[in-house]
This record gives sequence, C-alpha cells and structure tokens, in this order.
Amino acid sequence: MRRFSIRNGYQNVMNHNDCEKTTRSRIWQVYANHYIIGLDTVPTVRYDSVESIMAYYGIAYEYNLNPLDHQKNINKLRQFIVDECEWYKVYDFVEYVLNHEGEAKKHDELRDGFNRVLDDEHTGYHIIDDMVTPITNQFEISEIEEAIELSPEHVQESVRKSIKLFSDKTSPDYNNAIKEIITAVEALCRTIAAESGFTGVNSLTAAVNKLEECGITLHDKMKEALKDLYWYTCDEDGKRHGGTTYVESDVEDARFMIITCSAIINFLLVKWSKAKEKQVDDERRIQSSETSEL
Repeated sequence: MRRFSIRNGYQNVMNHNDCEKTTRSRIWQVYANHYIIGLDTVPTVRYDSVESIMAYYGIAYEYNLNPLDHQKNINKLRQFIVDECEWYKVYDFVEYVLNHEGEAKKHDELRDGFNRVLDDEHTGYHIIDDMVTPITNQFEISEIEEAIELSPEHVQESVRKSIKLFSDKTSPDYNNAIKEIITAVEALCRTIAAESGFTGVNSLTAAVNKLEECGITLHDKMKEALKDLYWYTCDEDGKRHGGTTYVESDVEDARFMIITCSAIINFLLVKWSKAKEKQVDDERRIQSSETSEL
C-alpha cells in the first residue's frame, strides 16, 4: 500500500499545520505505550519496531542495539515524529504501525487509541481499514467498516479499492471509486443469486430481478432504485466502462456513492441472512412434518 503522504499528494507541501504538537505527542504516546517499556529509564522490549520505522523514514540509527543505543534510537525517532517531520509523515507513521502489527488484540487497541487522538484533536481524519481517511462521521464510518467486515471477500476487495481511490489526492479518480463501490453491490447481488441456485446471472439488473426468488422481498421502487443507481454509474458514456466523454465526478459524488452503496451492501446482507434462516426453518418444519406422518 502506498503511503498516506503519497496517496494524498503532500510530498512537496511545506509549513502545513494540520497536525499540531499535542496531536503528534499523543500519537507517539499511543505507540510508545504498546511498543516501548521503560521510556524514562532503559527500554526492555521491541528493538525491531523502533529501528524498522527509522529505516522506513531513512533515519540513521545505532546498530549495536544494546539498551543504551536503543534508547538513543527511541529519543531520535520521538523527536522526528513530535518535533521535526512534516505533518503528513505523522499519518504515514500511524499507517505503518497499524500495517506492521500482527497481533490482532494489540492491533485493535492501537487503532482505537490512534482514532481517539484523531477524534479528540479534531484532525478531520479517521482510520478506516488501517488507512487514515478523510471521513469522520461516525455513522458513515460504521457503514463502510461493516461492509468491509461482513461482506464476502470479493465484495470487500471492491469496497477497499473504492476507499483507496477516494483517498488518492495525487490523481483524484472519483469515477473509478464510484465504479468499484457499485461493482461491490453488483458482486454481492450476483453472489446471492448464484448461491440460491441461479446460474448465468451476469449483471446487477438481472441479479436484482432474482432477489425475490432468493427469499429477499423488496418493494418495486427499491428494486428500481438499485437499478437506477447502477445505471447512473454507466451514464454519459459510462463511468464503469472506461468512457471518456463524461464530466469527471467530484469528491462529493464519490463520497455519496461510497456511503450509500456501503449501506446498501449492509442492508442486503441482513436481508440475505434472514432469508437463509427462513429457508433452514422451513426445511426443518418439512422434515418434522414428514417424520410425524411416519
């Protein structure tokens, strides 16, 4: 994954003040609480973490790695993060730590700790799928996170791609962000149809038309709305088909589609779960009835 600073085009930005020293200090403390023991005396754990981050930034460090040398490295990295580096490199630091922590419990604690700082300090950013992302409304965040967490893997992949494209400020590609998120909706609808025994369903429109036969009852207007949302992404030579004559989508268009389609995915997942439960219950009742007749 490309760094936050590269995705957002901040490599040449100077004197940006979006990350105040209090924010930097609190972010460092969240990291230190998880990785460094004995901050004020002699550190006792995780030599690899501090030095790997310094290598990531190209910062020279002590190689001997006895406790005193390691303390020098800690002090040097802390000074870089809290006092010296450009503001966007602080968010690179957050993403690096999250993407290189393998222990699930510690990872969740780190993410939650970083997010508390980002929220408390009103930074305008929030961590979604281990990326520092400019979406901060808690309801919107919950919809996107739930869509990633609960969807089948191929649906998750499209949601993640959409978020990355949405966050890419070096060459904003909001059309492809929209394409990926509606592709996620299409993929889920086609999966529901396929797992219900309907083969050869190769479009969102065809899959939506099969939902009722899959046990998912939607109002006719809801079904038409899903189809219209899809065709909106195909309009004016087609956002989804590489067309070149349409007007570029804006950030608000992509944001609307990511949040709306994430909510649709979650809505359909709940409906699908209920339909499968009902099918199991119906089969049990039939089996019970057949057994009692014997």
